[in-house]
Amino acid sequence: MNTDERYISRLQESLPIIRKVAGWSAEDLGSKIGVSKQTISNIERQNTKLTLTQYIAIRSVIDYEIKSNNNDELAEMVLLLLERDDSELSEEDIRKNQECMKLISQAAAGGQMQNKELSFALKSLIVGASVAATAVASYVAGVVSSDWLKKVLNNK
Repeated sequence: MNTDERYISRLQESLPIIRKVAGWSAEDLGSKIGVSKQTISNIERQNTKLTLTQYIAIRSVIDYEIKSNNNDELAEMVLLLLERDDSELSEEDIRKNQECMKLISQAAAGGQMQNKELSFALKSLIVGASVAATAVASYVAGVVSSDWLKKVLNNK
């Protein structure tokens, strides 16, 4: 799996959680990126593969939300879910993380978890995600850069 496929896959797996933490319905997010509520629902249920264009649109909307509303909780979730480094994890750990992520996403999509519970579950889940305090602090403080965009577009 190349870099852009990995980033796209992570966002697709994490979208229900991220959308819930941002406070958006599927209809809200769809209108922000110019697609229907059904498209968002199909992406979240893995019925439709997230495209690179949709990935860029969603990440841009997420970054805007973090910056404009100082949404620290969303910034932390994005860091944990999308920017984590799995390079030192075993295939077994990665598989376990993916299974847990699926369960957490389903619970979030069904409204069965509050943001604080989501945060705790995700922090407990991310095996080996050693994120330096300064990285978290700068990201949460709203210093969201377009590094994610550079990484994805440099593969084209």
